[in-house]
Amino acid sequence: VTNLTSEKEIKLHLELLINTSEILMNHFAYLEAIQYLEKGIELAKQYNIQNRLLLLLYNKGISLKSNGNLEEALDTFNETLTLAYELNDELRILRSLNQKGLTLKDLKSYKSARTTYHEMINFQHSEKYENKYKGQAWHNIAGTYVGENDFERAKNAYLNALSYKMKRNKSEELFITYQDLAETLLKMKQ
Repeated sequence: VTNLTSEKEIKLHLELLINTSEILMNHFAYLEAIQYLEKGIELAKQYNIQNRLLLLLYNKGISLKSNGNLEEALDTFNETLTLAYELNDELRILRSLNQKGLTLKDLKSYKSARTTYHEMINFQHSEKYENKYKGQAWHNIAGTYVGENDFERAKNAYLNALSYKMKRNKSEELFITYQDLAETLLKMKQ
């Protein structure tokens, strides 16, 4: 890394690290991906390339979470969120909030997960992302209630999710929410 002399070489090296880590992630080789991501993070910090640092941190959080390192993933998503807010990157804010909430849910910190999802819901979305991320947040809130066996609240959250997801009319998203709602209703014997 110290042999890099031009800005172009540095950016190309960063892209190589990012692309390699993403290939590894796609093949579930998370520990190996983390090695490339950490090299990229070091390089992006050294040369103050914030937009690439944001992607590298996010991908590191995903890799850590996927590898079961939930506490470290949570710390990484918090770092990602701080930078995403500084850069005013709406999409990365929303994705990072979602991943933070999922990580908290996996840690069985259901109330904290719901707080994070409400932050997603209350975020000032552009029209482009509003229905997708509000629907996703409500769906994930329902999942926290299922984890607590509070099926009535889960049902209501799934119905809230559907109100946003129907506006997008994406069959896969609707199917998943209807399926989870049906499983919840079965548990309630409704």
